[in-house]
Amino acid sequence: MLDVVEDTLMAGGLRQTRWAADAPLEFVDVENGYQVRTWEDALLGLHYAELSVQYRGPVEVFFQELGPKKFMRVLAWAIQGEKVSQCMADGAVAFASMTGRWPRFALMAKLPKGVERCVEVEGVALDEADWAVPGFVFIGG
Repeated sequence: MLDVVEDTLMAGGLRQTRWAADAPLEFVDVENGYQVRTWEDALLGLHYAELSVQYRGPVEVFFQELGPKKFMRVLAWAIQGEKVSQCMADGAVAFASMTGRWPRFALMAKLPKGVERCVEVEGVALDEADWAVPGFVFIGG
């Protein structure tokens, strides 16, 4: 038995995934930047693992006011110390690779100090979104 018990995208760009299993969990060839923690609950006979990583990949953003099936698929790009403009440029290439089209926008929780709304990088306009998780640039369109 192996179950995912939690898969959360947290503020600051961290994705935490936790598993529970009836046998010890081992991780082989874990990439740089990943943090792995394992522990055992002897009373329940379960083994747990938690993997934490700065996330860069697709997400679906649902808009409740538009109905249960209305969503926007975007690329979440965790900011890992580089400039937002670099995240936008790299994320745009990844988005185009994923979808076959060039993105039109990049959204953040809060624009960097001194950056105006809708400034463009590589043809991608940057703006704020109230739903955006801090620590990420969300690229789409």
